[in-house]
Amino acid sequence: LAFSEGKLWREHRKFALTKLREFGMGKVSIEKKIQEEASACLAHLRDTNGEPLDPQALLSSCVLNVIVSIIFGARYDYADPAFLRFTDDINAIFHNTNVQGMLNFFPVLRHLPVFSRMLKKMDAGYAELDKKLESNIAEHEEQATEKEGDVRDYLDAYLLAQRKWAATDSAFTTFQLLMSVRDLFLGGSHTVMTTLRWGLLFMLKYPHVLRRVQVEIDDVIGRGRLPCMADQDNMPYTRATIAEVQRVADIVPLSVPHRTTTELELGGYVIPAGTAILANLTAILNDPKHFPEPEKFRLERYLDERGDFVQNEALIPFSIGHRVCLGEALAKVELFIFFTSILQNFNIGLPDGVTDPSMDGNLGILWMANPYLLHCVARQ
Repeated sequence: LAFSEGKLWREHRKFALTKLREFGMGKVSIEKKIQEEASACLAHLRDTNGEPLDPQALLSSCVLNVIVSIIFGARYDYADPAFLRFTDDINAIFHNTNVQGMLNFFPVLRHLPVFSRMLKKMDAGYAELDKKLESNIAEHEEQATEKEGDVRDYLDAYLLAQRKWAATDSAFTTFQLLMSVRDLFLGGSHTVMTTLRWGLLFMLKYPHVLRRVQVEIDDVIGRGRLPCMADQDNMPYTRATIAEVQRVADIVPLSVPHRTTTELELGGYVIPAGTAILANLTAILNDPKHFPEPEKFRLERYLDERGDFVQNEALIPFSIGHRVCLGEALAKVELFIFFTSILQNFNIGLPDGVTDPSMDGNLGILWMANPYLLHCVARQ
């Protein structure tokens, strides 16, 4: 789904989009799953009793469980040891991938202990993740269904398609199932979690924005129910806040690497077939032609004179074109519901003695905020 091309990519992307929609992406049914995880998240935050916490582990569990429910047809308790190992393996992949960038230019460095350890941790993360996925695939194969109406989740749907097209030249194989499911987990977990972490960090940085978001939440949603996507059209300030978080956080600065399949000319340069291509999303998200004073966190850029939300076509955190993130619709629902649910129910603040949060980050697969602490106090 991420790095293939041609027939293999076309078949698997079309299948993934179709099945994600069937399992609720873009529908009310997926909102209910996300609201279930939002409720679990809020319960865990209440249990902190206002003590400082690093939100990463909790947000990671919430977001990952949404993907788990679609692919495995179940959800985990956040304290389940198997689920904790699952999240640890994915974290190991993301937190150690940054070593690859330097090794692309200086491969000899792989022999140094610090780089060797990071590579081993990343490889171990992939190996353990694959074991978990292979185990779930094997369980689904044992309970294989032959009827579309009996399909419970993404694994069932893929295995049914694999059997149906076994006599053709289809690329639907057990190996490709493993690779596509791995891509769905890696692409759909840390991206949303990382954006949410940045979102809460920006609220700590700009408490006046936090207060206005909460006023809008109270006016439109109140306190008696969880947010849903139908609320979004009546919440332009909150939408503008999420949009600006996505722009300034810029979590995938170079998108996903691609390559040219044929020779082409661009800007007077001939680019040979097979050339690796990186799209500089940072340049677009910080282009003053589209975002005046791009270094500033400004919500007004998305609001017209009446205060209505205005979509900026240059805001492309999910990339653009035929290979735009296939989980974009799901991610938007998760960001809105998780973000507004937390701010609906809690006032967030900095730990004692911290007056200005650090906005520094580190780059691996994603641009991630450095670890930070906040405290959540239930709103009265």
